[in-house]
Amino acid sequence: MTNFAFPKSDREQRGLRGPVMAFTEQYIPVATPAELAAYPADSPPPTPKPSEPYRVEFDRDGMQLGVNRERGPLTFDSSGRKMSVSPNNNRDGGTVTIYYDDHDRPVESEVRDSQGTLVRSEVQMYDQLGRITEEQEKVHHLPENVLSQIISQINSQINDEQAKELREYLDNFKHLETTQYFYDVQSTRVVRYVKRNPDQEVVEATTYNDHGDPELTLTTMTALTDQGKSYNGDVRYTYQYDSMGNWTERIVEGHSFPDGVLVHKSKSLRTIEYMVV
Repeated sequence: MTNFAFPKSDREQRGLRGPVMAFTEQYIPVATPAELAAYPADSPPPTPKPSEPYRVEFDRDGMQLGVNRERGPLTFDSSGRKMSVSPNNNRDGGTVTIYYDDHDRPVESEVRDSQGTLVRSEVQMYDQLGRITEEQEKVHHLPENVLSQIISQINSQINDEQAKELREYLDNFKHLETTQYFYDVQSTRVVRYVKRNPDQEVVEATTYNDHGDPELTLTTMTALTDQGKSYNGDVRYTYQYDSMGNWTERIVEGHSFPDGVLVHKSKSLRTIEYMVV
């Protein structure tokens, strides 16, 4: 029988070990040889700019501080499904309705605009161990502000008839994306991930090191609308760890296949603060 413990706190879900009180992380892009070679010797490329450091803090139970965990009051719809309705906090207003199963897990959600029109919906499916196995996201209708923005950006480039056809197309725009997750038998680590929409399919397979951090991800991206053309590549991770087994430096290198050319590289630095026990 498979037996493992689900991460209960935000700290555990981030893979952190020990009584971590906070961490500060910074992302630093690194120029690849191809990027360096694109510049003449007497004109070196600009130094990549690091991101602004961001800080995450936890309480003594390992829950992240500053996270809004409130949801709308639980009610039931006409068929007896448990649900909550909350205001949509974006500028368009509207509502977000979430439906729950008997284990209080979200299984379906609906986003409606201020006119009550269904804009987007999501469905989540779980295995017997409670892990998400599939998510389906469907765009039913583009919000009015998105429609207006698209049309205003290209309106000067098309005639009235083309604008009318574009508006009709956008008014009837539909999009369905499905994501499937496959797990390590003994944990909640995703070892294979498949995302499919009408345009492409992306398959990722990931292996992990002894610390439980990603070590290698192989990616295949297949276009479904361009005679099945595909892209293959990998992402390799290397780490430096502190005495508690939490990484303090992570280097990420992405390569294309089959030539193995380094196409992107980055470094992340993380300073970890521990609680006094």
